[in-house]
Amino acid sequence: MTEARRARPRMLVSACLYLGMICLILGIQVVTILTQWNTIDGQANVKSQTKTFVQDGMSQADANTTYRVLLTALAVFAACGVVFAAYTAMGHRVSRIILTVFAVILALIGILGAVAGAFVFIFVGVIASVCVYQLWTPDVRAWFADPGGASAASVSSSSRPDPFAVTKSPEPPAPAHDTETSSTSAVQTLEHPPAESAVKRSVPQSVSIAAWTALIGSAMVGGMCAIALVAFAIVGGDYERMMRDDGIGTGLIRDSGMDVGTLYTASVAMSIGFVVLSVAGLAASLAALTGRRFGRTALLWVSSITMVVSLVAFPVGLPWTAACAVAIFQLRKPEAVAWFVRT
Repeated sequence: MTEARRARPRMLVSACLYLGMICLILGIQVVTILTQWNTIDGQANVKSQTKTFVQDGMSQADANTTYRVLLTALAVFAACGVVFAAYTAMGHRVSRIILTVFAVILALIGILGAVAGAFVFIFVGVIASVCVYQLWTPDVRAWFADPGGASAASVSSSSRPDPFAVTKSPEPPAPAHDTETSSTSAVQTLEHPPAESAVKRSVPQSVSIAAWTALIGSAMVGGMCAIALVAFAIVGGDYERMMRDDGIGTGLIRDSGMDVGTLYTASVAMSIGFVVLSVAGLAASLAALTGRRFGRTALLWVSSITMVVSLVAFPVGLPWTAACAVAIFQLRKPEAVAWFVRT
């Protein structure tokens, strides 16, 4: 019997967990700011954040554009950080290098925040610096050098023979008739191997990256849209009063050119559509991970449709555009195509 897969070092698990949570919280905050951009409170927040740009001689419109581009880049950074943290925890070597670069960037952001006197940024910088060390400790380096314990298994299999084993004397040669019978049965066994001896092939790295990227992205979108549908159901008839009296969606109504009822219907329809697309993405990802023949085709179709939808939802949809591009690229690799053909 082969040895079980080596356990992940605790420092690796904690580093990936902390960095993933930091990026997730950062991404949620950025998406919240972008979704509330046209509200009264959102515009007030934008003006307060772009005050420095305006004081430096930039117009308010240019300052808003610059701030929006920075937020979009930060959202892409956060989404990629969550994905790379997950893949690093699974033993992907390249992801560990990229996650280290992300942690260094977070540490630099923490240093800049410390100069500005922001306690939260100081806390983030300290955690990111510790995570950089944890990602490259001797135990973690040894685990990434041999994550599956293959060398240990080979050493145990090539160890010296048991000195107490009973040595059998050579048996006399079998008759010619018996030899022919045994050879015939051996050929039949090779032609029709028993199902119990079939070894299940592991999922290629490219398929794993594509499926897990789609799985995480679909879960995030589906969860947020499901929460939005619950909120719409709770608000119900008070939606128009909230939009008009409280002024929450005044800017959104003006920019969209719709009345309140049409905007409410469109928002509910979009949320339902995103939930359906997310469920399809989850199903396609699970089918790909389990080696279903239709899994690759289904995941390619869902990723392509999601990419088009995310481009329409610019700039909020940019992280999902990048995730879809990664999934499509990985699924088109030769090893991914060959694996789905043979499964």
